[in-house]
Amino acid sequence: MVMTTRSRNHHFLAKFLLERFRPNGSKMLYYRRSTGWREGDSGPKRLGCETHLYSPGVIDLGGRAPTDDGAEQWLAKSIDTPAAGPIRRLSDGADVNSLSIAERRAIANFVGILDMRSPLVRDLVSPAMGAGVSAATDRRTTRKQLLTTRGIRVTLGEVSRIRRMMNIDCQGKPGWLHYMQSEYPNASRNVLARNWSLVHAAGGSEFVTSDLGMVKSIAGFQQPVSWEMGDIAGRVEWLVPLSPKAALLVTPRAVASALSTDPASMAAINRQFAADAREFIYARSSVAPSVFDALPKQPSDPRETRAMLVRMAVEARRSAV
Repeated sequence: MVMTTRSRNHHFLAKFLLERFRPNGSKMLYYRRSTGWREGDSGPKRLGCETHLYSPGVIDLGGRAPTDDGAEQWLAKSIDTPAAGPIRRLSDGADVNSLSIAERRAIANFVGILDMRSPLVRDLVSPAMGAGVSAATDRRTTRKQLLTTRGIRVTLGEVSRIRRMMNIDCQGKPGWLHYMQSEYPNASRNVLARNWSLVHAAGGSEFVTSDLGMVKSIAGFQQPVSWEMGDIAGRVEWLVPLSPKAALLVTPRAVASALSTDPASMAAINRQFAADAREFIYARSSVAPSVFDALPKQPSDPRETRAMLVRMAVEARRSAV
């Protein structure tokens, strides 16, 4: 069994990004759907994270231990660290056009995987991945034949025992981790190929962010739409706050000049963050909470993503028959 457990708190929002929402180095302000507004006990180290979020949870098919943190270390070193410097420069006022190719690629990697790494996506994808793995291995005769073609002779009883030993029915979360690491290059290329603009909050308005880290739109952020994974149903405009005063706008066309950051539009954007968030919203100032009055206790339901994942699971089961 492979064991590389070095950390327990795995960040779905990078610590460097959360630090930008920290008011002058003091405790962070955050909204939890179940309890309302709270002041954090500390900075980003213990916020924007979940215990063993990126650990397999079981001995996975690669032999990694349930608490292995290889995926968390990969995210920190390969995604978050390269993007930290360029994102700080942008949020401090640098022009998007001043970014080098390497810096743009680092930010594209960060934004692309941001859409896959949250606890909400884990909750959506893991069941579908688990169903797919289970479907691909639940026919003992087919599995025995596959092993035989590789020169491995086993009985049907041994096939069942191996299946139980490897926790085949619990491989959904490892499947999500594999999906995230294998598919993020496609998402990154998609982000890299689009138009980027830096948007600044006007006047006393500020952006918040959430455990998803972005809001999406179909035809402009005066009317943002509920979150769905990827570009489902035309969600091709993405807004990613880099700080309370600056956000990266990623679109398939130049629409930055049409994006208003007047108080009404900012309220709509921030309300969408709150509606989409699985559990947490993060803000720098106490001005922000006023836009969250009468929030529902449950987040908006990403129905189209659920339907897509159900289709994936059904297709996996059919192909296994």
